[in-house]
Amino acid sequence: MSPRLRADDEVGVPTAVTFWLAAGLKSHAVAQLLGHTDAGLVDRLYGHALPDEVSSAGIAMEAWLASRFGSRFGSSAPHPQ
Repeated sequence: MSPRLRADDEVGVPTAVTFWLAAGLKSHAVAQLLGHTDAGLVDRLYGHALPDEVSSAGIAMEAWLASRFGSRFGSSAPHPQ
């Protein structure tokens, strides 16, 4: 028998939220699952659990810029430190 994830206690809720976010659910959907109307609450409380999201945002922006404006905006450009 596999263990079941419980989202109704102090340990289960943070675990469930972290798993849902890691699985790709948007904070709005997670908020709805928890019965909240404010998706920002999920972001404020659990945003630290997904640090890769910030670095992937830069990669996604570079890809979008390159597709839109050409390779001059690609990842080969030097990045400010």
